[in-house]
Amino acid sequence: MGFLAENAGAISQGSGMLSTIAGSMISAQGERQAGKAAAQADLFNSSVAATNSEIALQNATFAGHAGQAEMGIEGMKTAAALGGLKAGQAASGVDINSASAVNVRASESAKGMLDALMIQSNAAKQAYGFQTDSADYTAQSANFKNQAVFDRQAGNIKARATLLSGVSQAGKGFSDYMLQNSITGKPAAPARAAGKSQEARGGEALV
Repeated sequence: MGFLAENAGAISQGSGMLSTIAGSMISAQGERQAGKAAAQADLFNSSVAATNSEIALQNATFAGHAGQAEMGIEGMKTAAALGGLKAGQAASGVDINSASAVNVRASESAKGMLDALMIQSNAAKQAYGFQTDSADYTAQSANFKNQAVFDRQAGNIKARATLLSGVSQAGKGFSDYMLQNSITGKPAAPARAAGKSQEARGGEALV
């Protein structure tokens, strides 16, 4: 009986063990790559959130500047309205220094100031909204960075677990094979062949 035939079981078992370990190594590499890809996606999202945070802060600044500009325009409108009102009063023969004329102009001035304050309030609210958005985006960016670390670690942990599981399965298969083959891992010699050998020796002794 040839070597391959005598050790067919061991060869088959060894091949199965190698196949199991190789498969677990491939799966482990896949787990590691999946974790790495997830981490890269998280870092990209973190970068996007950080950019959005910067844009929101810029928008807050622009909103403040726009509010100031609108207030200036409103002030000029109010001044022009007061000037026109005063000129109209004078043209109509009204004493521009009379109490009634002064009160009319004061009322128009107060209305202009109220409009300017409303513009300022709206601009402040808009700027605050952008500042809040910026803070939210900053928090999101930090969360994505933390998630990237977690995903990478999770991928490595899963890879190690997969590899250990494959090695454990291969080891269990080898252990079972050894127990089935009397610890040595080699099957016993066929009984029939041994019997023929004894008969042959017995025949020689008779002669």
